[in-house]
Amino acid sequence: VSSFIDDCSQLDDPNTPYSKALYWMVYTDGLSINPIAQFLHFKQRYIAVLFWYTTEGVNWSGESNFLNSATHECEWNKMHPDEREPRGILECDYDKNIVKLQMYNNNLAGSLPMEFGKMSDKMESMNFSQNNIGGNIPESIGLEMDKLTKIRFSKNNFSGSLPQSFSNLSNLEFMQLYENILTGSVDFMCGIAMDRLDVECYEIECTCQFCKKNNCD
Repeated sequence: VSSFIDDCSQLDDPNTPYSKALYWMVYTDGLSINPIAQFLHFKQRYIAVLFWYTTEGVNWSGESNFLNSATHECEWNKMHPDEREPRGILECDYDKNIVKLQMYNNNLAGSLPMEFGKMSDKMESMNFSQNNIGGNIPESIGLEMDKLTKIRFSKNNFSGSLPQSFSNLSNLEFMQLYENILTGSVDFMCGIAMDRLDVECYEIECTCQFCKKNNCD
């Protein structure tokens, strides 16, 4: 775990999400993944579990089958109780790398772990809109998830500025950032051939031709 965690001191306190996720992997997980022989699978599963803890998964409106110790994390999805679309890890590739994560309108709170981008370098789409996620958007997303084509962060409580690392996401087609408390400029994204970037009208500076400003009344 120490090889991909940004701050290993988080593992010293048994009450942190990092320690709780590790405890789950070691003592609860029925798959008993070897962290050396199956490093990539261990890392993906650990960060998925960590994500559940940092976003207060116990309070999610639909559990999405997360932390099912008997199944691969690619099966951690479930139909939302109030809607007709599932939530959770919706798609993995042939090698069982996570490709699509859909968690919109599911009562997520807390924050995304800084290591979130290290979950899967095959991720293509993620939807976190209409939740209560706060804190900074992880820089690791831009550094590790270069296959992303769609990102939805709208209608949350993300703060700070969009990480400069997002300029590495050359395959990005669509991103929503509006209705957060983000600030600063996203003009460093102008070099990407995106179709659309939705931002808040008065909070984020964006002069890219594909920018769409929201809530300008």
